[in-house]
Formats: sequence, C-alpha cells, structure tokens
Amino acid sequence: MLFQTNFQYRLLSRVWTCEYAKKCNQPLYTLTKCKNMHRYSTWSKHMINSSEQKMYFLKQYGNIVSYSSCSFNVLGKVTNSLGEPTEVLQYNFNGYQNDANKALNIKMESSRNSKLGKQFRNCKSVDQVLVLFSSTKEKLIVEDFVACLETLGHLYLKQLKMYSWAYYNNDKLLWIQSDINYEAKEMFASILCCPEFNELCRLLEDLIHTLSDSDLTSVTRSLFFLHPSHGNRTVMCLVNECLLRSSNFDLENLVRFAEIGTFLRRNGFPVYSKVCNRLTQILEETPISSINLEHLAIVVNSIGYFCSEKLLKCISGIVVTSALKSNSNLNPSTILLFLEVITRFVSVPDQNFLKVTCDILSDNSENLYTWQLGTVLRFLRVARFQDDNLLRVIRKTGLERLKQGLLRSSDLVSLLNLFDLCGWNEELRTEIEELLMLHVQDFDVILLKHCAQSQFMIHCENQQVLDKFSDRVLTKLPDLLNAISCLLNVLSFYSKARYQNPVFHSELSQFLLKQIQSNQITYQPSHLAVFFKYMLACLSQKRELPTVLMSAVSNMLSQFAFTDVISIARTLNFKTVVVPSNRYRQNLYIYKSLQQCVLQQLSEVPNINILCMLIKVLFVKSNFGYRFEYAEITRAFEGLISTVDDNSFNSVLLILTRLKLFIPDVLEHLAQFCLKNQSLEMISFMLQTCAFFNFNSEKSCLLAEECLKMLEISSTLNLVEVLGIVYSLAVLEIFPKEIIKKIFSMDFLRRLDNFCENHPRLKYRLHEQLEILNRIVALECPELDIPWFHEHFCQELSIIKGPKITTERRDNVLKVLPDVLGGQEFYRTNQTTPYFYDIDFECALTPSGQPVSFRDLTPHNNFLTSLKRVALVILEPHHYCANVNWKLGKTGVMLRHLEMLGYTVVELPYMELDSISQSHRDLLADYLKTKIFQSI
Repeated sequence: MLFQTNFQYRLLSRVWTCEYAKKCNQPLYTLTKCKNMHRYSTWSKHMINSSEQKMYFLKQYGNIVSYSSCSFNVLGKVTNSLGEPTEVLQYNFNGYQNDANKALNIKMESSRNSKLGKQFRNCKSVDQVLVLFSSTKEKLIVEDFVACLETLGHLYLKQLKMYSWAYYNNDKLLWIQSDINYEAKEMFASILCCPEFNELCRLLEDLIHTLSDSDLTSVTRSLFFLHPSHGNRTVMCLVNECLLRSSNFDLENLVRFAEIGTFLRRNGFPVYSKVCNRLTQILEETPISSINLEHLAIVVNSIGYFCSEKLLKCISGIVVTSALKSNSNLNPSTILLFLEVITRFVSVPDQNFLKVTCDILSDNSENLYTWQLGTVLRFLRVARFQDDNLLRVIRKTGLERLKQGLLRSSDLVSLLNLFDLCGWNEELRTEIEELLMLHVQDFDVILLKHCAQSQFMIHCENQQVLDKFSDRVLTKLPDLLNAISCLLNVLSFYSKARYQNPVFHSELSQFLLKQIQSNQITYQPSHLAVFFKYMLACLSQKRELPTVLMSAVSNMLSQFAFTDVISIARTLNFKTVVVPSNRYRQNLYIYKSLQQCVLQQLSEVPNINILCMLIKVLFVKSNFGYRFEYAEITRAFEGLISTVDDNSFNSVLLILTRLKLFIPDVLEHLAQFCLKNQSLEMISFMLQTCAFFNFNSEKSCLLAEECLKMLEISSTLNLVEVLGIVYSLAVLEIFPKEIIKKIFSMDFLRRLDNFCENHPRLKYRLHEQLEILNRIVALECPELDIPWFHEHFCQELSIIKGPKITTERRDNVLKVLPDVLGGQEFYRTNQTTPYFYDIDFECALTPSGQPVSFRDLTPHNNFLTSLKRVALVILEPHHYCANVNWKLGKTGVMLRHLEMLGYTVVELPYMELDSISQSHRDLLADYLKTKIFQSI
C-alpha cells in the first residue's frame, strides 16, 4: 500500500495533490486537502471505478510528475490566497481528449526551496554529506534526496579531477577513467559499503515515482558517477523508470538520459533506441530557433552510431543555419561534438558544414581544451578535409599551451597526438621527451593507451623514455587487464616500436600467458591476433612460441579478421639460416596456414584494397610460394573491382603487374576509372600497366589521347613521369614525336643523368626504359633521325648478366635440332642481333626450304638476299602472363623488332614443349620440323 510509513507520511505533509472528479473502477490514492491551501496533513483512500491503471499525481516545489498515460496542458497562472503564483493545469486522461466531462483542472502551487537541500549542496566533503543525511533523514523531502545524491556525485567528480591523469574537462571520459583505475575504485568502494549510503539508496527506491523527470535523470546520472555494483537494485529501478518516461523527456533530460546509456555500456542499447525516437520527435515538433544546440550536440554525440544518415545530415543543416545567423555565438566545444559525429557516421559530410565548422574553430581555438585541439584535426582527416589556416591556428595554440607550462599528464598526452597531426621538430621532440620523463609515472591506463597510439612514441629513440613508459605498463598491468582495449593498444605499440628490452618483454609475455591459461583473457579472435603479433615481434627469434599460444592460433586462424591476417604476415620473420630452428618452422607453418586460409575465404574479402594487401603480404613478397589456381584470384578481382577508389587504384595495378595477372575486364574498368578521374598520375600508371601487358584496347587509346592533351598543358611533370609515359606509349605503338625529340635532346638527357646520380635506386630502371625507348624509336621511327646510342650500355649489361643460363627445354631442343636440320653446322646458338636481342637458335633456309650450312657463309656473302634467316625463340614462362597464355609487352616488342631486323621468327612456347615427353625424341623432332619449315 502506498505511503504506509510515518516517514513517508511526513514527506507528503508538504506536498499536495487533488482528487480525481470522475468515478473509475480502479483505486486511486490521493491526499485530501485541508482548509489552508498551502498545507495538507491528512490523506485517504478513495475507491473509484475505472478501467484505467492506478496512478497518483504530486506537485513538489514546481516539478510535475506524470506517467506516460497522462499529460498536462498549462492553461494559465492565478494567484492563491497567499499571493503566490500558481499554475493552472488541465489533465488529459488516456486519450479522452479535452472533453470537459473527462478532464480535470488541477491547481498546483510552487513551493519554496528546501533549506536542507541548500545545506547538502554547500557540503565540502562526502563525510559531511553523509553525516547531514544521517541526522536529518526523517525530515527530508524528495528535493533533499536529489540534492544529497547530486552533491555526492559532484564531490567525487571533483576529487577525480585532482588526479594528474584525469581528463578533468570531459565528464564522460573521466567516468571511464575512474571505472578502470584501481586508485579511483578504492575511493568509491568506501562509500558503497557505507550504511548511510545504502539507506539513502533504499529510501530513494520508495520515492522514485515522486521524482520529476529532471530530478530522475539527474539522480540516476549522479548515482552512476559513484560506480555502484553491477545489478544494483536502486540503479535498475531508476533506469527502468527513465525508460518508462523517456517518451516525454525534453532535450535537457534527454542529455542526461543519453549519458546514462553510455554508463550502461553494452546494456545501454534500449536507452539509445528510446533517445533516438524521442530526439526525432523533438526535431519534428520544435522550430530550429528554439533548439538548444549544446544539448542537441551532447545527445547526438552519444547516439550517433544509431542515427540514420538522413537524421545526421538534417542536424548538420541545423548547425549551418544557426552558425550563419549574425548573432550566433556557438560554443566551440559544441561545434566539436557535432564535427565528431558527422565525420564518423556520415559517409560524405557536407562540405559547407565542414567549412563553417573550421571557421568557428579557427576563431575560437583559444577556448578549446588541450585534449580537443588534436581531436579537431583527427576528425577533419577522417573527412579528408584540408584547412591550412585551421592547422596553423591549432598548432600555434598547442605551442602556446606548451610554453605556458603547468601541464597535467592528460594535457601532455593530448599534445603528443596534436603534434603527430601538425608536425614535429627536433627542439619540440626534446622538450616533450623531458616532460614525459616527469609525467609518465602518473599515467593511468587511458593515458597509456593514448600515448601508445601516438606516432611520437612509436618512433621514439629515447631509451630512457621507453624504459619509464614500460615500467609504468608493468605497474598498471592489473588495471590494463580490466580494460582490454587499452591492453591491446599497448601490445600493438610494442609490436611496432621494436623496443629491445628482453627483461620487460619476458615479464609481460609471462603475464599474458598466465592470464590466457587461467582464462582471464577470453579467446576472442581479435584479441588473440594482437597477443600473437606481440609475441612474434618482441620475443627473441631463438625462443619457441608457447605451445598453448600456437594451439590457440591454429584453432582460431580461420576466424581472424583479414586486417589481423595482414598484420601477422607482416610481423613474421624469415631470416636466412643454415639450419632452420624450431621458431623458424613455427613461423613457416603459420605463414602457409595463413595463405591457405586466405585462399579459402577469398569470396568473403570486403573490398579490393584488403584483397591487394592480402596478396601483397602473402603471395607477392613471399619467398615461400604457395601453389594456387590463378582462377581464384582472377574471380576475386573481377568481383571486387567495382570497389576500387583513389586509395586502392595503384595497389591493384601493382599487384596485377607483380603477379602478371592479365584480366581484361579489370583493366577495362580501371581505364574507365582513370578517364572519369582525369588524373595524369593515374593515367600514367595505367598506361604503363597497359604497356606491361601489351593491352591495346579502345579505352587505352582514349587514355593515350587524354594523356597527350594533359602533357601539352602540364608544367609540373618531372623527368621520371615523362619518360615513363612516352615509354609506355611507344610499347603500344603510339609515337608522340615532338615529346620524343625533347626526351632525346641533350638537355633532357643531361638532367636525367643528374637525377640518376642523386637517386641511385632508380638508375637501372630509368636506363632500361630509356634503352628500350631508344631501340623502339630507332627501328620504328627512322624519320626522327634519332641514333642508337645504347650499344655500350647493352654490352656492359650483358657482361654483368653473364652467359645465358641454359634450361631443360633448351637442352632438349639442342639435342634434336641436328637431326632436324641435318647437322650442327646448319644452326648457331646464343646469337645476339643488332640492337642486342638474344636468339636461342638461328638457321638459314633457301627459298625452297633447304637448310644452309654456316660454313658456306663468309662475311662477304653472309645471308644473301635469297636466303631466309630464321630465329628460333623459346618463349619461357616469364614471357607470358601467369594466368593466361598472353605475351607480355616486352616480349611483343622483341618479336616485332626481330621481324623488322629481317628474321623469320619461329616461336617455341614453353607449354607446347612441355607437352612433349622427354622420352619421345621423335615427337619433338617432328614438332620442330613443322615449326621451322612451315614458316617459309
């Protein structure tokens, strides 16, 4: 029964309500008013017939409490007998509309502020609050309970903000820090065990229904800041009440309700759902001019993940509209909250919104907190929006904060991430390293995580800084274990930083293994991948990986994300050894297992960028080939080519050329992509790929035309780009004669030589391109009168390469060729033609097809015009694409040049030679006779 205790009765002695005028079927509990309007001392139970649910209504100091089944409309204000203002409200009961017979006019009187509530808010310590509560608990009214809990939450937040590691101006992040730090938890443990606090919670449960919406959300939020235990009864009751009333929350209450969802973590999804629905209603019903943007920013920032893009774009429009008003004075912190959610959850943020945001933040950068400075640049980078002015302003503000000194540990870590984005110099690095030496001993797990994520730490070479950081990591291991995301970030840092400290790594690895064996760390694939990568990178290559870890990895390898597979493959070490160690064998086993898993899951790769990285680390750079069907890779590329973008374009072309995968449909799509983007760099790379594959299609011709147009107007191309473009066009038999003349001018060649001296790694490739281009132009464009001047270079190159390596196919042909031609004098081997092409075998035939002995040919009658020179060229696998029998560009150029030099070219493809068994010498002889004599 409601209000059974004397204590509860006294609480209601200063609260009044009214009787419901209509008869109902269910009991309604009310208070009966006395003669004096401002005082009620008795209450009674009225049995009223109604099909509606039981409810009561209380007016406590101006706060109206109602259920979702009722609503209040303010009709006006009157003055009571005491001369005090009183609101006149109309009560609408469960869809009865405004029917006068089914509505009730209620007068509710504003109460004076509670003196005890003021005393609670003036308390300076937690003990003072609890003592006051213990001594006055029988006199407290609802507002006093609210003041008591709000004060406790405020005092604990104030204490937390005193820590050097605290993000003192970000309550949400501060709550996360306090939840995972041992010293903070100890502070909260004392009050949670306190009898006075437990009694406070128990009494609060009885008063939940009397709380106004504002008090309800405020009390719930304050209670969460005290970190009650999971499943706390009071918290559950408060949250359930919030869920029931959320459909009537205003934007201010929605702010606190959304934060409550954050505090509930994974259990907060119902809260986020309610917040999304209510926010949508508010935005539909409220004019833009009446929306509090600060409240809106906090709510949207909490629920952005659950909002539709349509809603977020609508909100970005509201921000732009408000910002463009002449009297607009938006808080930069509010703007930053909007920037975060729009850049994270809108695929293509509105450029106008980003520009307006940058302008506001540039003008108000001094009002941003230190941790917010780097956040601004990080979100703009996510949106791929460049604002040089904002970058300069943010960097300047960061340097001023550093110069001012008196930095907290959280400020210092924030500056690390800021200067990662806007640039370092040696003086700045030295200063930051000195500050880190002082502050790192105060880092909590969140600061360890944020510090480990910084590029400064990853590339830090100061051993003392790394040692102190590592000492702090060992100290905070228990807390890191309770914050798994922080632990994973720290381990990832050591995987990248290559910090050489065997003692530290031994202690850390033993701790991790102990937790794994005792099931303190769950075997989630993403977690296990990070642990394994750390072990691979940081344990000595002489040590075997623990059996328990190898067993876990083997069992879960197929469940690893593709990004984890890529990072593990990059971490595996295969140093050349005389006798493979057990660790070497373990690495090789994992590597081959990764190859097999990827090939089995190619159909599940999400985009072409991931596909390229997988192939690059597992198949292109591998010294341990894995035999697979190229059809699998081909299908994967054809299925994912529609996902190509600016970032993956170069990677796709690189993989195709490295693996020699000729996929016409993919090349056609990439060519079309280039034509749409109109990027000279892309077109240049695409043309080089077409030249590599000897792919001369309609779109490649369009690319060539577009490229030549761009070359005419471009003034920024360097030597390498020009040479690469013209080389590719020449391979495809397209000759821009004016540009060719410029390339073979003395000025261009001199600048190219200087460039090669300064870039020795590119020297061979550039000289090879120039040599091939020179050969093509000399043979195919004689009208340009460009001489062949690479003879000396080719001679040096042939000396460096040494004698041509013989192959089994060549040896087999050599054994049979005397029988085919009639003797050894009828052919020559390893001949070098003018312009330095190598021929495997050369013979001469008369017009009637009779072989001619080379003994009969002298320098004066060598190859009379009536004789045919026949070049037998064995086309090895490196002359073809890997997946189809399509000759590569260089092979095509060689064959057409041999014909231009007067040879009749007889191609001996390796696949045809391999199809003839070595034991069937007669079959090989018949094959060669057919090839040679049918060429006449």
